[in-house]
Amino acid sequence: NNGNIISNRTGSILNITPRRLRYTIATMLAKDGHNVNTIAELLDHSSTSSAGIYIKNHADSVERIDSAVSEQLSFVADIFMNGIKSKKSSHFKFFSSSRCQSQNSGFPCNQCMFFIPIECSEVNQL
Repeated sequence: NNGNIISNRTGSILNITPRRLRYTIATMLAKDGHNVNTIAELLDHSSTSSAGIYIKNHADSVERIDSAVSEQLSFVADIFMNGIKSKKSSHFKFFSSSRCQSQNSGFPCNQCMFFIPIECSEVNQL
């Protein structure tokens, strides 16, 4: 007897198996933000490779991922979409070939040597 549990999605009785319960628990852990090491340990896996299936990009994870990276990547997106204008000249964009080592929370770091203004025509040639 499966306990006559009804699926919220389909409205039909679920076929509950131990494998399905393990998969559901691991998926819920992944959605709650637990890492692959924790999931592998809880499922008693000998390595993280088989537990990695649960750490996939679920549609409901997009908002959490976006909030984690949007501030750091928004200026990069602006460069590709509109360009970040130099304060000195409106026909310059910032370009970086290296990663900024500054721990400054604001990007781009105006004093950083890695964010140097170059001519817009030069950007298209890179």
